Amino acid sequence: MAKPEPKSTAKSAPAPAKSEPEKAEKAKPTPPQVEKPKYGVPELADLLGVKATSLRVRLRNAEIPKKGKVYGWDTKAAMQEVADKLKESARKAKPKAAAAEEETDGD
Repeated sequence: MAKPEPKSTAKSAPAPAKSEPEKAEKAKPTPPQVEKPKYGVPELADLLGVKATSLRVRLRNAEIPKKGKVYGWDTKAAMQEVADKLKESARKAKPKAAAAEEETDGD
């Protein structure tokens, strides 16, 4: 029978801490801060009586430009203009949808 090896009573020295190579501190250029618009998608959705997610789809389809990374307007009048454009585009889309239905029903 083999004898178990005696355990070493001496503690091993901790591994030396890895020194990270010093990185040159680069000043990251900060992007220009775009002010958050006063009126956004939630306010416009309430005005039109639709969900915010479906409103964003309608805004993209109507090719309404974003303000930075978000849809937003600084004045209520500007928001109302967009609401009017969306209502107008919805009116134009309804007759086209009805015409498409009639074409498929004729078979």
